[in-house]
Amino acid sequence: MKKMVFDYSALKGAMRSKGYTLEKLAAATGIGMSTLAVHVSRGTPFRVDQAIGICQVLSLEALEPYFCVRKVR
Repeated sequence: MKKMVFDYSALKGAMRSKGYTLEKLAAATGIGMSTLAVHVSRGTPFRVDQAIGICQVLSLEALEPYFCVRKVR
C-alpha cells in the first residue's frame, strides 16, 4: 500500500500571511517543533486534533484546503 503524502503549500501560505513561522506555530499549538516540521516538509498526515488546533490558531475556517490535498507525483 502506498503512503499518502499531502501538499501543505496552502497551509504554509496561510502561516506566512498570518506571520507564523514553524517555531511560532509549534509554540502556539503545543505541537512539538520537530513533529510540525516533519509533517510540513515530508507531507505526512497530521492527527485531527493537531489540524484543528492549527486551524484555531491561524483562524482558518475549514480543514480541507489546508490538510486534505494529496500531493500528485
